[in-house]
Amino acid sequence: MMNWQHIYNNQYRLERYIQELLLKVDGFDSPTGYFSVEDWTKYTQYHYGKLAIKPTDSIFEVGCGAGAFLYPLFLQKHRVGGIDFANSLTSLANALMPNCNFQTAEAIELNAEQNHDVVLSHGVFLYFENLNYAREVIIKMIQKATSTIAILDINDADKEHEYHQLRMKTMTKEEYEKKYSGLSHHFYNKSFFEDIAKEYKLDIEVWDQTFKKYNNSQFRFNVIMKK
Repeated sequence: MMNWQHIYNNQYRLERYIQELLLKVDGFDSPTGYFSVEDWTKYTQYHYGKLAIKPTDSIFEVGCGAGAFLYPLFLQKHRVGGIDFANSLTSLANALMPNCNFQTAEAIELNAEQNHDVVLSHGVFLYFENLNYAREVIIKMIQKATSTIAILDINDADKEHEYHQLRMKTMTKEEYEKKYSGLSHHFYNKSFFEDIAKEYKLDIEVWDQTFKKYNNSQFRFNVIMKK
């Protein structure tokens, strides 16, 4: 009996299943965006390292979903929080990460007055409707962050044609357009972020995604701005 009790009380086992659930709920189970828990751990740890997150840092995510990107930081005892427009996802995040602050709101409604050390967004800017919207969100992120702003997993405008060509390999152009009607992704030039960083006198690093086990990686880049 004690052996079974040890198995079912195993904290690592439970945390792994929660992380797997969050990955699926947040959409990282598709052919182009699939992650295993092990690969996700490597992927997120890499980005945490690039962000130079300190043990005392608080982290806030714009477009957090159910919190897959933040969950490892929660386990490391960081204060985490976020906003997302899907109430079902933020409710799950609050349930699985108690005493954190996950709110249901559009990105543009970000409250810039409640500061966090690091304010980030992962895989969300591609859903924004235009550059003006994206710019307003970035400005609020800059105002909210005390040290670091990160926009991660951004569609690269220089690779838009390749992106669509890859996805059209398994269907006709008509089928592709029908399937993604009203679900278009926005693509960005790197200079868009560089110009904002220059305007607000921020240090900036821009680099291409290179995680080979993430199929979308070949079309994406990342941005980190530092005050």
